[in-house]
This record gives sequence, C-alpha cells and structure tokens, in this order.
Amino acid sequence: MSMSKPFTAMALALLEHRGEVDLTAPVTAAIPAFAKRDKQHITPTHLLTHTAGLRASPFNFPKDDWPTIIDKACAMAVEPRWSVGQDAGYSPQTA
Repeated sequence: MSMSKPFTAMALALLEHRGEVDLTAPVTAAIPAFAKRDKQHITPTHLLTHTAGLRASPFNFPKDDWPTIIDKACAMAVEPRWSVGQDAGYSPQTA
C-alpha cells in the first residue's frame, strides 16, 4: 500500500498542473458525504501530507470494494485533539 502513494501523489500533481483538480479544495467538492463528523475542511493536500487526522482504518483493503471504502472513510472522525493541517501522523491505509 505504501508504495502506491508516490504514484498517486504524482498523478494528482499532474492533474492539478493541467487544471483538472484543485488539491487545496475541500474533499467535499468531489465527495459531499465526506463532510460527516466535521471533516468539511479537509483537503486532498491534507490527505497526501498525512495531516488530515484520519489514521484509524475502518476498512479492509483490498477486500472491501471502493464504494464501501469511500462510505467508511466518510464515516470516520478526525482523531481527538488533532489540528488538521498542523499535526502529522502516518497511516498506511487511510492516507
């Protein structure tokens, strides 16, 4: 799982360079349900830099399908006392 993150980040950077995605826009711009549990200000940049505060993995990758993974990610809460964009912590599954 960790080996795929640099490729995902590069693909997203290329899409941002082309103007096809804004990594500073809230995730809710693409996935409105992500706003659940006070996550409306989290951006793709927060996810890519491990500063979103979503480290406990509620899904079973690769057994869960993508809709299930997205639903479970939307239901997650930011860790208590976490400052999104300030605190950093790695998670192999949620980032």
